[in-house]
Amino acid sequence: MPLLRRRVLAATLAALAGILVLALVRWRGPTPEDAPPGAFSAIRAREVLVDIVEGGEPRVVGSKAQARARDVAADRLRRAGFDVETQHGFACSHHGTCGFVENVIGVRPGRDGRRDHAVLLVAHLDSVAAGPGAGDDGLGAAAVLETARALGVAPPLERAVVVLLSDGEEAGLLGALAFAKGHPLARDADYVVNLDARGTTGPSMLFELSGGRGVVSLVASALRRPTTASLFGEVYRRMPNDTDFSVFRSSRAGVNFGNVAGVERYHTSRDDLSAVDDATLQHHGEQALAMVRAFAAHDAAATPSGDAVWFDVMSFFVVRWPSELTVPLAGVACVLIAVSVWRAKGVTLFAVATGALTSLAVLVAGIVGTIAIAALLRAASALPAPWVAHPVLLLVTLHGSALLAALAVHVLRLRRAGDDASRSIWLGTWMLIALLGLAAAIGAPGASYLFVVPALVAGAAGLARRDVGVGVSAVVLGVLWLPLAWPLYVVLGAMAPPALTLPVLVVSLAVMPLVPPVGGRVLASMALVVVVCAIALVAQVPFSEDVPQRVNVIVRQDDEGPAWVMASAAWGPMRWGPVPPPIAEARGASERRMAPLRGHAEADARAAPRIAALPPEVTREERTRYRVRSRRGADVLAIELPAGASVRVEGEPVAPRDGLVFVRGVPAGGVRIDVDAARFTVADVTRGVGACGLAEAMVHARPREAAPSQDGDVTVLATSPGEPRF
Repeated sequence: MPLLRRRVLAATLAALAGILVLALVRWRGPTPEDAPPGAFSAIRAREVLVDIVEGGEPRVVGSKAQARARDVAADRLRRAGFDVETQHGFACSHHGTCGFVENVIGVRPGRDGRRDHAVLLVAHLDSVAAGPGAGDDGLGAAAVLETARALGVAPPLERAVVVLLSDGEEAGLLGALAFAKGHPLARDADYVVNLDARGTTGPSMLFELSGGRGVVSLVASALRRPTTASLFGEVYRRMPNDTDFSVFRSSRAGVNFGNVAGVERYHTSRDDLSAVDDATLQHHGEQALAMVRAFAAHDAAATPSGDAVWFDVMSFFVVRWPSELTVPLAGVACVLIAVSVWRAKGVTLFAVATGALTSLAVLVAGIVGTIAIAALLRAASALPAPWVAHPVLLLVTLHGSALLAALAVHVLRLRRAGDDASRSIWLGTWMLIALLGLAAAIGAPGASYLFVVPALVAGAAGLARRDVGVGVSAVVLGVLWLPLAWPLYVVLGAMAPPALTLPVLVVSLAVMPLVPPVGGRVLASMALVVVVCAIALVAQVPFSEDVPQRVNVIVRQDDEGPAWVMASAAWGPMRWGPVPPPIAEARGASERRMAPLRGHAEADARAAPRIAALPPEVTREERTRYRVRSRRGADVLAIELPAGASVRVEGEPVAPRDGLVFVRGVPAGGVRIDVDAARFTVADVTRGVGACGLAEAMVHARPREAAPSQDGDVTVLATSPGEPRF
């Protein structure tokens, strides 16, 4: 191996290692500050968060804990000089939910006293029923209130600022929908800044925006530590997720911030104050305050139209360009690589094409290696859920397997083509990357920069010295791809193992032209590391107190028959491993499989004596109209419907999801429903299972490595009025 190439390889690997370390450091977020009055301080915001989460009770729609949090928010806004009101509303959403909500709204008029053309600052106050929601969205609510305080000590901004602390976001964006539909301030807002969370730690990521390149320009100039990319929006649009921002984005320019680390505690009882990172709180607040001020000072008429492609570089600054330039830039990258091929001495077009195909084979081999080891880990019960207690072991195993397979194919192609084929391999690799960039520019422009920018650099580097060009282009590729390595696990877990190893595999493609043929000992050593890590992972308990298994205990009782008790180890459609043995032992032998409510995951169930409680009262008022009231004080109703049935709640149409409609925050007098089906079932849902001895024993048997999730432990009493239950 020539001395120059050896030195370039060493320098390149050192640079890539430094990039990875720097990316992890920047991922931590800014240091919490005890800042001057006009700046955001996580130390002050933490005090607000403690007040919101006081008592640790879930803040669900209609609960006393949510009412107390509203009082805290209203008091803080008044002290900041905002005019405060509580909006009482009712809304239904496309999530198959309806609810009676109470939003806290604060207004600070603009410099001229006007309240129109305002900046809307949003977070939600409610949590899921399983936990106190210190992260989701206590973080956002505390950041909004501290932002309001910082605004209140300064002169009014050019535009009015409207603060919306919404209710019922977790129930289907109900508070935001009620505000958008029924409050005059909603029509007057030109911009929106939303804060939400999918965890308890990590940087505040700008993962979605509306308003195109004009908003991107404001983001680039306003944010001190931007963590954003058009890639995030490209991915988010393809996911079945929503935040309050979804209600406003089609008609207003705005930004949506969220932290995604600590998802292991997200929507569980462990989402408490001890899990919240003050660095996340500081980042949330800095970004919100900066964007409110930027929007308030901005002339909407001067905003450039059109979309953009953008990305941050290690959270230092933002690179951006108009979206319509993406395909031309991708084309230029392809041309530059083609020119490098034409100028290369002693390299044929066939050799370059072969290099491209073999690089594709290297990439595919790495992906197959990842899939294979993940399948083995699942078979050995080491991956019962997307996130596990020992992620470092998991990632070393997955990446090691991917790199082992990729390197084995690289060694094979070098032995067939010879070490002097590295030039054609390098050109073929970058022709492949440039073509992928062109395809992305056409089909997913928000993600195209990952290929287009490095390909442009590689095309220019192809005109310089070969070995130096290989190193420079690999480093640029690393700057864009390696910062995604950890966040991909944070966001996806092991749901899509190849996605986790893709950043390292893509970067390794660019480095491999510098890598000489390695012997069998190197490959054997890598294989040994993978095997040892895999065995260690299998030997570990997959869950812990910090990374709990999601397990709910549920009681379902219908008009006739016993109460059925089950433990569900799932999160939505995702299984979360087998039910922990202590819970299964407390339950005893399963007698049937059933779903606690239509559309929910089935679980093993055992019969128990009937609960001495009455199901909901269903009174027929007209042919298809009923009044439904819980006789045990439940504030949640569930309506199970046959296929094709339609329903209205309080006169509002709502589309069932999986044959089910939820009504949240139900008052003592009940709700009016219109159902066009002869057969349907109504259930009321209460938190806790204390009325059933068997279920209570299962709750007590739940180990510390498991925690209730989403709706938590519940008792469901159901009745089918008039007709047999379908």
